[in-house]
Amino acid sequence: MPLLRLAELPLELLYCVAENADIGSSLSLCQTDRRTHGVCLRWIYRNLLLEDPVRAIGCLRTVISDAEAAHAVRILVIRVEKLSLLRRSTVCSRLRFVATNLKLLDIYTRPELFAAARDIHFRRLRRVSIPFCADIIPFLQLHQNLVELSVTPFRMHPSLPGAPHSIQSPFRVSKSSAVPRSSRNPCFVARAPHTYHRILEPSAPSRVH
Repeated sequence: MPLLRLAELPLELLYCVAENADIGSSLSLCQTDRRTHGVCLRWIYRNLLLEDPVRAIGCLRTVISDAEAAHAVRILVIRVEKLSLLRRSTVCSRLRFVATNLKLLDIYTRPELFAAARDIHFRRLRRVSIPFCADIIPFLQLHQNLVELSVTPFRMHPSLPGAPHSIQSPFRVSKSSAVPRSSRNPCFVARAPHTYHRILEPSAPSRVH
């Protein structure tokens, strides 16, 4: 029985190979043929973890240049704490290009980064972890279909009701009905403080560092 070439494998089997391959293998598979490239690309860019400023910008530049890669992003985690004003603006401006199918957004960085992204509408976003700041209010008004909200506390912005106070523990809300639909302080929707809950349990994101 003759051996099948990779491009001749059934699509379901090709998806299975791509899903279980590590990043290095997936990158190699991308170079075999156009069909395999399209399948592997969906898994390479499906879950992204951005930790280094320079490489984060480079990764987002790659995503912007390839619509197929941009549509593949489902989970985006930003763990960049030190960003210059220019790089911060660059990262935020490029977040719009992954807005199509993004379902989970986790931003753990300076509030200024989130402030620049507050007006982006991620229409399929359902799970989010963001820093607590005044900009959370317009963001939540844009995203009223969230099913999980996790907020990282810091010194409350003076414009928020109840300031000045410090939240002692992060809180998590797991029902869409708990997401505020008005300009109330979002911290009021939490019934009690909870330990910060990592929301990346389903699968580990691709690390870009």
